[in-house]
Amino acid sequence: MTSMDIEMLPLEHQNNQISSDINTRRTSHSIQNQHPVETIPNVLPETVRTPSNKPKHRSLKSNSKKTFSIFVVFTLISMIIGIFTVCFSSPKPLGKTCTFILKSEASSLIVSDSHPHSIAVADFNNDNLPDIVVPNSGTNSLGIFLRQDNTAFRDQITYSTGSNSLPYAVCVADFNHDQHIDIAVANYGANNIGIFLAKGNGTFMSQITFSTGSSRPLWIAVGDMNNDKQLDIVVANYGTNDIGILFGDGLGNFASPKTLSTGYDSVPYSLAISDLNNDGKLDIIVANHGTNNIGIFAGQGNGTFEIQVIISTGYQSQPYSVAVDDLNNDSYMDIVVTCSGLNTIEVLLGFGNGSFTIPYKYSTNNNSFPLSLVIGDFDNDNQLDIAVANYQSESVGIFFGYGNGFFRDQMIFFSIDYNFNPYAIAAGDFNGDNRLDIAVVNYDYNYVDIVLTYRNYTFLSQNTYSTGIQSSPVSVAFADFNNDKQLDIVVANYGTNNIGIFLSYGNGTFSTQITYSTGDNSQPYAVTIGDFNNDKQLDIVVANYGTNNIGIFLGYSNGTFSSQTIYSTGNGSRPRDVAAGDFDNDGQLDIAVANFDGWNIGIFLGYGNGTFSSQQTYPTGNSSNAQSIAIGDFNNDSRLDIAVANFYGDSMGVFLGYGNGTFADQVSYSVPLSTHPYDIVIGDVNNDDHQDIIVTVDYSQSILIFFGYGNGTFVEGNTYSTGSGSYPYSIAVGDVNNDNQLDIIVTNCGTNNVVVFIGEGDG
Repeated sequence: MTSMDIEMLPLEHQNNQISSDINTRRTSHSIQNQHPVETIPNVLPETVRTPSNKPKHRSLKSNSKKTFSIFVVFTLISMIIGIFTVCFSSPKPLGKTCTFILKSEASSLIVSDSHPHSIAVADFNNDNLPDIVVPNSGTNSLGIFLRQDNTAFRDQITYSTGSNSLPYAVCVADFNHDQHIDIAVANYGANNIGIFLAKGNGTFMSQITFSTGSSRPLWIAVGDMNNDKQLDIVVANYGTNDIGILFGDGLGNFASPKTLSTGYDSVPYSLAISDLNNDGKLDIIVANHGTNNIGIFAGQGNGTFEIQVIISTGYQSQPYSVAVDDLNNDSYMDIVVTCSGLNTIEVLLGFGNGSFTIPYKYSTNNNSFPLSLVIGDFDNDNQLDIAVANYQSESVGIFFGYGNGFFRDQMIFFSIDYNFNPYAIAAGDFNGDNRLDIAVVNYDYNYVDIVLTYRNYTFLSQNTYSTGIQSSPVSVAFADFNNDKQLDIVVANYGTNNIGIFLSYGNGTFSTQITYSTGDNSQPYAVTIGDFNNDKQLDIVVANYGTNNIGIFLGYSNGTFSSQTIYSTGNGSRPRDVAAGDFDNDGQLDIAVANFDGWNIGIFLGYGNGTFSSQQTYPTGNSSNAQSIAIGDFNNDSRLDIAVANFYGDSMGVFLGYGNGTFADQVSYSVPLSTHPYDIVIGDVNNDDHQDIIVTVDYSQSILIFFGYGNGTFVEGNTYSTGSGSYPYSIAVGDVNNDNQLDIIVTNCGTNNVVVFIGEGDG
């Protein structure tokens, strides 16, 4: 995947703790510093690679690309932000920071069939850079990735965990008091715990093993369970329905395990350690996958524990990964658990006495199968958030915290359509910018991916304005219609056959909608704005999909408009998109339209008095279905050219203008077969002073950039995923973060969110 920042505006194996030098908000109670472990193979869904059902072609479109100012307004004028659902879930508090992250580093391939099962982060060579360790269950080894600098990792160094050992989980700590971080690994296949003592330079001594008896260790955590100032190890044992405690001597040695039953058929998958009842003694929290509950063992401080107290996570919830932290800033430990059977995470807020609220459930989306989670402050607002690895939906999601124990709905901020399947997740500052980043391991495809987080943007809470019952607004544009120097809004209401005007009051609020009919069964699909009669008042043109015409509404100075004048686009043409520009260099605005079922684009030359010539058409190819249209000068001849997204033609077409209102025949550029380009926009995204073309590719759930050479030709460039199940529709470009680089904004129909790709100026 090519590197580009992705910022998302809507639209769990457990951390076993972020190390204290990275996340200073962790309390002293939670001393384990492992990051998540993984699953046994047979817990995964039977069919994990089944593609999601693709919807039939949809007839509605959010066509917001028509004015460049739409998304400039997003960041420069807060009143516009108040209109759109910047975060489509529950409204955020006023001034809440939406941070959406994403610069994906190149994935680190481990080894073919290595099947990394979990991940932990620590500084193994004392260079103040976070390193990574993964247990490779497929090759019976431990893999170490040392951070080379703030931009890259060195190649993997491996250490054998023994023949058929099947290492599943790791945790990191200083077990022998030499100030170097050591590694403990749960060897599922060999029924033992392996200890790798560190030399302090990033290398380790050979493994020393400690038997777990007949138990197969599946999860591992570390803490001082008997208050002797020596670190002990706690493991979740698969097959014997218990957890085991191996007491340490402070020299790197451990006693035979003391076991605690988790109950018949409990199948404990993961555990965490913390002081849940504020008695200064560490307790154990375990996720019992088989009996659908969380078990709590209250510690006595001497290595003994009370009988397990269970809290139900719900019928067939199948809890998988558990984490502990103070999520509501009351100084009491709270619990988070992934429930893979229900596609949820559950949050249990602690009362400080070992008891908890009923679980609050948050969806990770249908068929997501959340496995691993990690807790951290990912948006630098000093409130803890939760990041989740969704195995089956091939995504990483974040639940941003409000600081009161409640969270926003999940925001999918990293997703790839193929070869992702995140198994385990961890957090650390990998690029030295004092922000938590995310590391994800992929069991199926043998790699580690690093997701860098940065940049905060603050948005006001949303205001909503009705466009009418069953109005189905599909297109929006902004301009000052009444000359008060405030931006107003026009929408195309597909369902009620009208356009709607919202006049701004100048304080971020708007009038109720004023509508203008586009005709019975007209189904207006797209709008754009221009002064078509040279009276210095802005007018509106609309593409009427249902009645095969375009409609012109001439504007008056008070924000009102004339009734519609129509121009035919041809029988059965079904116009989908419309744009305006001076194609014949006569100083008058002309109109271009994409005729979906006409398989062509149409040109209406303007006379400068609000009237237009009859349509002249240019074919886009048989069964091409011209969907969207954009205007630019692609060959630097000072004459306007046209680009079109051909939906069923699976192509992007370019028509070079002659400057007299006529155009050369289309030159086509392919997009992947049967993926269907939907919307199109123009911008110089690589700073070479040549215009590039960006299209949303609906069924491949991505955007595709065609880089321009400046002579009217293009080359296919980078592709960026918009997320699994996203089905991207509209696209716009603008500098949303004021860094003088163009960014790309996409609306996703399938996932009901807006994605912002932050540009780096190199495409």
